[in-house]
Amino acid sequence: MNRILFFLMMCWLCGTVSVEGQQIYSNDFLNIGVGARSLGMGKAVIASENSIQAAYWNPSNFTTQGGPIQLSAMHAVWFSGVVNYDYLGMGFKMGNDGKSYGGFSLIRMGVDDIPNTLQLYDADGRINYSNIRSFSVADYAGLITYSRQLGDSPWRVGGNVKIIRRVLGSFAKAWGGGLDIAATYSGESFKFGAVLRDISTTVNAWSYEFSESDLAILQQLGNTIPKSAQEVIRPSASVGIAKVLKWNDDMNITLALDADMTFDGQRNTLIQSKTVSVEPHFGLELNSRDVLYLRAGISSIQKRRKINNPDANEYFIQPNMGIGLRLGLININYALAFLNEDDAKSSLSHVFSAIYTLKARPE
Repeated sequence: MNRILFFLMMCWLCGTVSVEGQQIYSNDFLNIGVGARSLGMGKAVIASENSIQAAYWNPSNFTTQGGPIQLSAMHAVWFSGVVNYDYLGMGFKMGNDGKSYGGFSLIRMGVDDIPNTLQLYDADGRINYSNIRSFSVADYAGLITYSRQLGDSPWRVGGNVKIIRRVLGSFAKAWGGGLDIAATYSGESFKFGAVLRDISTTVNAWSYEFSESDLAILQQLGNTIPKSAQEVIRPSASVGIAKVLKWNDDMNITLALDADMTFDGQRNTLIQSKTVSVEPHFGLELNSRDVLYLRAGISSIQKRRKINNPDANEYFIQPNMGIGLRLGLININYALAFLNEDDAKSSLSHVFSAIYTLKARPE
């Protein structure tokens, strides 16, 4: 049991595949996404998301949608309630020209109340359940965001300063940091956005600490106890286009296509190589009078070998859908999101998010 506990702890701690001195999938909790609107559209929102949730998707698009201050929150539960994913965001206008915005965001993904069975047995070999203690494994990210329109042009630029905190109970902790930069072009019915993430190369520095009794047990079981470690997250890029089509005076449709590009080794994406992997996203949104929104999207397309025929491949997609409702100054959004088609019950999540826009005072 102790070996299993230690193995699970190290799997979460690493969350990583090493490729020539760098890590694949490290800080992968930052790839899940924030906002039910975005998840309902299959994450295809690099060009179209322009609320404070754009701090995550495309910081150059970061605005408060006409108000001086905007607040947002999201909660999601993955894997039948095992993993909690939460987001809080705040944005505000800067200056008097209405072209600059700043904000802060906090993201947490964690598994709580994990039993620590290292001290399950007393010195005499008897099981003592009162020795079991619980701990949490959690990843945190703080974003400090700034965006600005370039004069009177259709271009906006922006960026994030990211602060990463990863915690594995009292056993291991890590600090990290990085930078994102982005740009957006907005036409009358067409938008283009591009984001470069971790352009500074994000580094997570780990430190480990075990009690003398825990350390003795782990050593008796033959475990190698680390003293320190580093995770190196290489830069990645995301690009997106969005086209708004007017259906009639009361309704329009937004069509979106995004692509995420990673350069840290071959991944299981639709387009893949040893140097670059590309994952496309497709989304659409039906907007009725800026009050009711219906959404659908594809967040991932992957290829895999068939179990009964290893020489043949098959493709599977991760479909998402959602709905949104604007009630005055509050936007309420819901998304039905999938992580894996093989186990619909455990990989399906009901995602709720809300945005509140403070009304500007009349002059």
